[in-house]
Amino acid sequence: MIDMWIVNFMRKYKRRLKGVFIIALLCVLMFSAAAHAHRPYLVKEGTLADPSGQIVLKGKLYGDGIFSTDPVTFELRNRYGAVLANTPVADHVAVFCPHASFCWAFPYGSTNPFVSGYKLDSENIDWEAGSQHDNERESLRRYLNDSNEKILHDYDLNYPEFTKDHSGFIEVKKALVISPILILFDKFFVLLFLFILTIVPFFLYWLFFRKKWTSNGHLKRMILVFGGMVMLGYSVCYCIVLVIIGFTFSTPVLCVLVAVICALTLGSGFLNKTNRLNSAG
Repeated sequence: MIDMWIVNFMRKYKRRLKGVFIIALLCVLMFSAAAHAHRPYLVKEGTLADPSGQIVLKGKLYGDGIFSTDPVTFELRNRYGAVLANTPVADHVAVFCPHASFCWAFPYGSTNPFVSGYKLDSENIDWEAGSQHDNERESLRRYLNDSNEKILHDYDLNYPEFTKDHSGFIEVKKALVISPILILFDKFFVLLFLFILTIVPFFLYWLFFRKKWTSNGHLKRMILVFGGMVMLGYSVCYCIVLVIIGFTFSTPVLCVLVAVICALTLGSGFLNKTNRLNSAG
C-alpha cells in the first residue's frame, strides 16, 4: 500500500519535482563558489628550536579548494614571520617533525598513499631570514607571539595553490615505503569514523531481520518493513558520506578500501557468530 502511494505521488507531481530539482541545482551552482570562497589560513602545528635555540613555528598553510579539500603546504616560520621552508602543495600533508634535524613531511592526494617523503634540509636554511624586515603585519606578529591563537586568516599569507616552488625540503623517494603508515595516522579519525559506519548495517540487519522480537505475524511484517526503510535510508546516507570522505576530504582510495574491508570482515564475523548461537539455541 505504501509503495503504491509513493508511485502515484511520483506520477502526479513528476513535473513539479523536476522543476524543484532543477531550481535547487541551479542555486547550488550559482552560490556554492561564493559560499566556500575564503582567505588562506595558517594553522599552528607546534614549534621546534633552530640550531641557535630560537623558536620556529611549524604550520600548515591552507588555500581555497572551493568544491574539494583545501590545498595545503607544510611550512616553517621564524620569529620574524619569514618562511624558512615549505613543501610542495597537495590535498593533504602528513608530518612527523619533532626536531629540526629530523623533520619529515609527506604531501599526498586522493589516489596514491605511496608518496615521496620530504626531509628538512636544516644545514642549508637561513634561520635568521627576514630579520631585516621587521615590519610584518600586526595580525601576523600577534599570531606568532600568541600561543593561544591557533589559526590566522589573512590574504597576505598568499594562496599556496598559486605557489609552484618549494624550498628547504629535500625529496626522498625511498621514503614511500613508510608513507602509507603516516597517512593512516594522519587520517586516523576519518577512517575510524568510516569503519564504524560500515559496521552499523550489520547490526541493523541483525536487529531487524535476525533477532526474534515477537511471534505475532502482523508485528513481524511491520518490523521487517520498518527495518527495510531504515536500511534504505542508511544506505543513501552512507553513499553520501563516502563521497564526502573520498572527494571533499580527498582521502586516499586505498586507505578507504582498507577501512571498509576491515569493517566488512568484522561485521561478517559478527553475523556468523550470531547465526551459530541461534542454531545452537
